[in-house]
Order: sequence, then structure tokens, then C-alpha cells
Amino acid sequence: ENFWQFRPFTEGENPARIDWRRSARDENLYLRDREWEAVHTVWLWADGSPSMRYRSGTAQTSKQERALVLALAMAEVLARSGERMGYVGAGAPIPHRQAAQRLAEKLTRLPTQSTHWPEMISLKPHSDVVITSDFLGPLKDTLEQIDALASRRIRGHLVHIIDPAEESF
Repeated sequence: ENFWQFRPFTEGENPARIDWRRSARDENLYLRDREWEAVHTVWLWADGSPSMRYRSGTAQTSKQERALVLALAMAEVLARSGERMGYVGAGAPIPHRQAAQRLAEKLTRLPTQSTHWPEMISLKPHSDVVITSDFLGPLKDTLEQIDALASRRIRGHLVHIIDPAEESF
């Protein structure tokens, strides 16, 4: 229960919601309002295109490996906070404390990706998507995908992954 505020009781409201301790302090009846907590859906996606497999001599891991670790870390944080999260292309969102572990198991069975953008048809309005990529695909495609998501009222968050050798491009 997350307390938000007390407010005066008005006729027609459920009397079971009256806060009797607060109401006993004066001659009015008060309701205890709670903060509304709706589970939110957050979709994750890490680019698996060929450019993400790059690893320079100064890097310990490929960009794809870093993107997947980051996506799984986000999945763990989201699951711990009670959010429903899913991975684009890996089925329905998972509302479970073990969502990150389940997601990791699903990812081992997904086929290798060959394009920069997955099908995002299943994403519902008012959800969020976190896209982790190097964004080295055609800029026009990236802008079209972002526009398509925005037109469907899906909030997007872009995480740019680069190799140490790419920092000085």
C-alpha cells in the first residue's frame, strides 16, 4: 500500500474505504487514497545484425555481447520492480520475478538475426521499448522505425553501443 493522501468522504463512495483513525480527529469522514500502481510493459531488444558482432583488438567483448548483457541487466531490474517485460520477437511479456532468467533461456533458442530491426507489431500502445544497437544501419530505416513506434503511442529509448575503436570515428 502506498499512501497518497486523505480526502473528504463524499456520498456514494464505498464506506469501507473510510480511514477511521484520521476521521476520529475531527467531525468529518476521510478516505485514504492510495497511489495507483499499474504494471507497465517494457519491451527490450538488442540488435543482432552483423555490425553488432564487431570487436576490435582493444575490446574484451563484441558489441552484441555488451548489448545482450545490458538487456538482461535491465530485465533483472524491471522484474525486481514488478514490471512486466518482454523481449521483442521472443513471445509474450513475462510478469515474474525470474523474468530475466527466463528471458536468457529464451534468447539461447532464438535464431540469429540478420536485420537491424525486428517486427514490432505485437507491441501495444502505452508500452515502452528499449532498443540497444550501434545504429549503423541506414538512417532512413532507423527514423522510419522510430516514427512508426511513436505513431502507435509507444515510448522508445535508444541505447547506443559502440566499440572503443569506434569512439574516435
